[in-house]
Amino acid sequence: MPDIPSGIVIVCDGGCLNNQTADKRQAHGSIAVFVNGQRKTMHYNGLDGAHETRQARIEFGPITNNQAEFKTVLVALGYIRELYGRSVEPAPITIISDSELVVNSALGINKKFKVAEIAALAGELKEQMALLPLVRLEHRSREIVCACLGH
Repeated sequence: MPDIPSGIVIVCDGGCLNNQTADKRQAHGSIAVFVNGQRKTMHYNGLDGAHETRQARIEFGPITNNQAEFKTVLVALGYIRELYGRSVEPAPITIISDSELVVNSALGINKKFKVAEIAALAGELKEQMALLPLVRLEHRSREIVCACLGH
């Protein structure tokens, strides 16, 4: 397993087929949970009911790769809110993403965006991160994220 922090870690990746062709885009996200380096089964409530899986795949439809990266982390934050809601003592959680745009936006490094949709997602991300002080968002290389997610 690649070098990931100990404790609870959620690895996220968003992607988009045909990113350069707006009417052919098919965006998705992948999320997996690790505890001390071991992949765990996720229990979460999606729009279509309760799920148990070793890796969640979310279909976003015709949005860009960058939008999918943001939305995948936002879905992970929703999962964390559910996890914390079931927990007596919430533990620190690290979210890993290969998107520098997403991580820098959460850290307040990116403040101006050319695309309104990205600016809105960045604002939502900052708001959600502020509500979850035990959550850290870290950048890791694409190779590490792909190794964790198996793609």
